[in-house]
Amino acid sequence: MSRTRSKTKKRPARPSAASTTGAARDLAKPADRALAANRRQGEDALALIGRRIVAIAESFFDIGEALTILARKEIYSALGHRSFEDLLDKRDLMSRATAAELIRISGRYSRETAVALGREKANALLRFVDASKELDVAEQLARADAKLRGAGGPVSEVTAAAIEQAARALRDARATTRTARSPEERAAVAAARSLQATLRKAGARHATAVARRHDSAWIIRAELEPAVAARLVVASRRRR
Repeated sequence: MSRTRSKTKKRPARPSAASTTGAARDLAKPADRALAANRRQGEDALALIGRRIVAIAESFFDIGEALTILARKEIYSALGHRSFEDLLDKRDLMSRATAAELIRISGRYSRETAVALGREKANALLRFVDASKELDVAEQLARADAKLRGAGGPVSEVTAAAIEQAARALRDARATTRTARSPEERAAVAAARSLQATLRKAGARHATAVARRHDSAWIIRAELEPAVAARLVVASRRRR
């Protein structure tokens, strides 16, 4: 009798630990490369946003300075316009109210202070100053981080809306109690603002000029950097 031998099936060889690790590493390489590429793309996007946010924050002041140039008669006339308002309308730049706001900000703040405040708060603080009995300037209030009456705190801690509300309250109160400014007062305030703008154009970026009543007369008090003051004195002597 012949015996039938059963055939034993061979089991497939198990992959070694080294080969398993190598395969996993090969699969991970594309994923790692994709992750690194995505990370770089994300970091680039964040950096771009950071740069653009700074540009947005500073652009309103630069636009105000450019508008100040365009508002000069010799400039808008050279561009073929009858008036600054005509230029704004024909060139479709912006509304007259927006242009006036930006010009006010660039003319009454230093760049550093305006950018730190932001457009809305800078404009609100100007309204507060104009409505206040104290003939101070917004630049000084902002740099001193002064506490604003009726706004609920210092400049750095209150919102533009709170400053606007305080300004409205001041205007309402003055409308019932305050007489109109005298011609002398209006002239002194206008002269102070003109002097401040002149000093800043001359290089005194943080210069301020404030009209104050002293006894029975109006005076203008100016503050500017010592180095700039010395330079202006030298230039004045040379013109004599």
